[in-house]
Amino acid sequence: VRRASRYAKLAVSAATFAVQDSPCMQGLGGADVGTVLATGYGAVESTVQFTATGLRGNPAKCSPIVFAATVPNSAVGQICMVHGFTGASTQLIGGDPLEYAALLVQGGRAKAVLAGAVEEYNGDLASSLHTAGALGGAVLSEGAAVLVLSAEQREESWCRTAGFASVALPASPYAHVLSAEEQAQCSALMAQTLRALGKTPDLVLTAQNGGQLDGAEAASVAQAFGTGTPTFAYKRLFGECLGAGYMQGAALAAAMLKTGSCACIQSGVPTRGLHTVCVSGIDAQGNYMVALFESAAQ
Repeated sequence: VRRASRYAKLAVSAATFAVQDSPCMQGLGGADVGTVLATGYGAVESTVQFTATGLRGNPAKCSPIVFAATVPNSAVGQICMVHGFTGASTQLIGGDPLEYAALLVQGGRAKAVLAGAVEEYNGDLASSLHTAGALGGAVLSEGAAVLVLSAEQREESWCRTAGFASVALPASPYAHVLSAEEQAQCSALMAQTLRALGKTPDLVLTAQNGGQLDGAEAASVAQAFGTGTPTFAYKRLFGECLGAGYMQGAALAAAMLKTGSCACIQSGVPTRGLHTVCVSGIDAQGNYMVALFESAAQ
């Protein structure tokens, strides 16, 4: 851990809190636990540092210690080593770690799976994304979030997953300025994906970030669930964390369903009787993902 990158330490920290919080982890051996982690850009700081050495004309001086930290799955590897997990482990570059983890649990590949995402802030990356002109008013940040999924439901369980859906957008809204036609196409695809959940939730935690797709997603939520469905943009709390944002929204949804309330975030949304929450996210590769969570008491 001492030599681990900040990218890996963010992931290990989030995973450790999840393990400590989860009652279904009690009594499980390392082989019983799977780990699925997603990222958009991986260990950016280490990658930039390693690449810069080569670009200066000193490839022989590129540190092998730094190189190991550039590998995207270094974070999931650190989690497994720190906690002794030897079950199925996967590093995703984009995509939905929750749905993948649910498939592992449902298929009997693991008794519990840590599903999470991590994104490390880097000034060079931020500068390049802002130069592309696609981020608009989005405030870039970093973060990691990890949830534990289990087939076993206990009284202490925070919530349960009730459905997933995803679609590939025409282009990544973080790296490209989308035309009006592409934005309209994105809105239609988003609405189709939300409707695939088959249920109107009590609250939608949207991926809106002050950027170019905010209007498209607002229109898609209204089209899929009706104009009266309450929404909250969770990135107002966390900033734009690129590949980690979706899982941060999922963690917020789980906390809301655990308490049965979201009065802490915004007036005008349900403060009592909160039973279903939909979370949406857009990863760095341009995938739009949604998940539906239900109160464990339902």
